[in-house]
This record gives sequence, structure tokens and C-alpha cells, in this order.
Amino acid sequence: MKSQTKIPAAKNTTRQHAFTLGQAVNILPRASTRTSRVVEQSLHSCHFKIVRLLPEEGIGFQYRVKNAETSQERVVAECEISPADV
Repeated sequence: MKSQTKIPAAKNTTRQHAFTLGQAVNILPRASTRTSRVVEQSLHSCHFKIVRLLPEEGIGFQYRVKNAETSQERVVAECEISPADV
């Protein structure tokens, strides 16, 4: 008689984006950033709006965000943003 070994069911490891489309966020300051002071101040002095959810790349999900004041768009990692206090 063969012994039957039960194989554990696969856990649902599907991760989801922490932020939603249209949500206002702030870009967090980074110590290793090599940008001018003017650019740094503009990044952290205004809100950005999430305009596209991008797939997981490397360490986490990415987002396309748009500056609320200048309409400039950029791609940021999930660990680089926080919810805005609107």
C-alpha cells in the first residue's frame, strides 16, 4: 500500500497596489537623490495624482504620477510615495 502524502494547498500570494487610481500622494524625500535643491523642493512641496497603476518591478509596484501644479508626469516606486493629506 502506498502512503499518500498531502501536498499543502498553495497560498494566495497575489499582492495588490497599496494606492488607487486618482489618489493624491506625496513623494518622499530620499537621501541618495542627486538632484538640484530646486527640483527637490518642487517634488516635495506639492501633491501628485496617480494616473496609472504599473506592474510590480523589482522591489514593488510602480505608479505613474502627475504633478498637480505643473502637470509633469513621472514613474515612482510604491516605497517612494505616501498618501497626501488633502
